[in-house]
Amino acid sequence: MTSAKILPSKKILFTILNWGLGHATRSIPLIKHLLTQDVEIVLASDGRAKALLEQEFPHLECIELPAYQINYGGKNMVWSIAKQLPKITTAVLKEHRQTQAIIKQYQIDGIISDNRFGTYSNRIPSVIITHQINILTPYEWLNPFARFLNRFWLKKYDMVWIPDNEGKPNLSGVLSHGVPLERVEYLGVLARMKKENLPIKYGLIAVLSGPEPQRSLLEEKIIHQIRKVDSPYLIVQGKTESFAERQIGKQGQITSYLTSKDLNQAINESKVVIARSGYSTVMDLAILGKRAILIPTPLQTEQEYLADNLSKQNIFVVQAQDQFNLEDALQKIPYTTGFQSNFDGCQYKWVLDEWVGTL
Repeated sequence: MTSAKILPSKKILFTILNWGLGHATRSIPLIKHLLTQDVEIVLASDGRAKALLEQEFPHLECIELPAYQINYGGKNMVWSIAKQLPKITTAVLKEHRQTQAIIKQYQIDGIISDNRFGTYSNRIPSVIITHQINILTPYEWLNPFARFLNRFWLKKYDMVWIPDNEGKPNLSGVLSHGVPLERVEYLGVLARMKKENLPIKYGLIAVLSGPEPQRSLLEEKIIHQIRKVDSPYLIVQGKTESFAERQIGKQGQITSYLTSKDLNQAINESKVVIARSGYSTVMDLAILGKRAILIPTPLQTEQEYLADNLSKQNIFVVQAQDQFNLEDALQKIPYTTGFQSNFDGCQYKWVLDEWVGTL
């Protein structure tokens, strides 16, 4: 009697852009679900995103990829990014070459990329996750070129997965809807957070993220003003390089970072959230149902669009970074609704299961 042949599990390379922590945080539920399937996962990223992944998944190998090193300094975002395009393109080409070597070394069967444009292959299935099929810039005349460049790279992949609902209600608006794009699948809302009914411990929690130097500039403003708040508060810096924490004033605490589990608990124990209007943060808030003060990263058009859209619907309080006034924002909080729609956050599981089955 011969024993049944045991087939080797599929190996997936999951690559994540290091642009703040949003791409890493929204990928966490995908990675966790894949680990429940018969697959092996190799992670790849750089910088703070890589450090976060290593904290969340210490048992998985996490490969260092070339850094894009995007900096949001200066007063003109378009000119700032334009000057960095050669550097970014070089990094994309380097990571593409490295991807081919990783595929051969680890015998990879499929690739999932969260917004890394160079981690695709013509030999194995490759998908890219993005919520921006319609790039917005501060200048209408520049949008067609930005969208052409974006789609040039998206077409390198077999599929485009969009983390949002295809119909209404949705979170991304025109960023992910309204323009036909081939080979698209909507994942639904991707959130690493889960709503829990816990006693309130903090009046405020500030969750920082995003590219430097703007992350640090916002942190300074929040620390300066939050000391006047007459309730316990917590500041999560989003600095994953090393862990540190300290007291600030009589009722405040600062911590460099929290794991998903601990952050989920801290936000559920908080009355109001202060955060960037990054798309991953918006998805988390949609699941948690919390009221929030959103501060777009200066000159980041996507965040400004999302914040403006949510402010017009009276869902959140929105302030520009250079006009940040915590006292004023807190006075407006009672007149906002937070998200009222029910976003279940489970659709991505069906998409993942179907894709893994084709490998």
